[in-house]
Amino acid sequence: METVVKTEKDGTVTAAVTVPQTALTPPKEGGVPLVEIPGQSIPTGGSGTGEGSTAIAVDLPGALDTPVIVAIPVTDGTVVLRGDGTPVALSLVEDGKAYVVLEASEELRIVTAGDFFDDVEGAAKAAADFGAARALWTGTGEREFSPEMIMNRAMLATVLWRLNGAEDPNGLELFPDVPPEAWFASAAAWGGETGVVQGTGAGFAPDVALTAEQMLVMLYRYTTYADLLVPVADDTGAGAPEGTSSWAAEAVAWAINAGLVRPGEDGDLTAPITRAQAAEIMRGYVGYLVRR
Repeated sequence: METVVKTEKDGTVTAAVTVPQTALTPPKEGGVPLVEIPGQSIPTGGSGTGEGSTAIAVDLPGALDTPVIVAIPVTDGTVVLRGDGTPVALSLVEDGKAYVVLEASEELRIVTAGDFFDDVEGAAKAAADFGAARALWTGTGEREFSPEMIMNRAMLATVLWRLNGAEDPNGLELFPDVPPEAWFASAAAWGGETGVVQGTGAGFAPDVALTAEQMLVMLYRYTTYADLLVPVADDTGAGAPEGTSSWAAEAVAWAINAGLVRPGEDGDLTAPITRAQAAEIMRGYVGYLVRR
């Protein structure tokens, strides 16, 4: 494995990371390969748009069977951008490393971006800004996140659709209660096609309030769909707290073992959740996916 950092005469810094096929062996316990890039920390810098930041070319082998998590040593930053300036949703910058899920070679930039909302504070603000920096949500108005608003099915479907790259679905007429012009139409159709978000029998029910256990079920489905599932100690449902719905038990037990929720500390998982609560779960979920 090789990392080359160059500083041009004009001060521009570039870096090239070459990952050999031999570094892509999946861990014995299952899951996707985690490639730790050795060497000195790469200077990053730059604004949230990527201007002035170091271009890091990550060269992966041509044919990949699964996604790969690449951990790049960096000096600072909060989010990973692609070469075109769009954020990589499945990324985390923590403890001097940028963790990013890749499916092919990419040019990346690590930048600092945050402080998107004025109506939320504390851990909830950190989670809201984390998601906004990765384009998982844009808020409900100018610098407004509406943390106490109840999360609904349309909102979460859109978040997961964006997490997956906001791909166009095959069609927009999967659910009778989702007009093609609805802001969440592509997300609902994608969710239905992939099985990540299932209908209610009468349709998609976009405005129905979301409970924590319903959200965890959708996250569990997405993790399996995206081939990012990491084996955990209990996937039988036996670890779910008393009162958990039977259809959610396996997903809730998985989420507890993955550290996404804490029994007895995060309230009633069968109750509707707020956008602030959902944002904190999503922040933990992205961390779970990219840093094993």
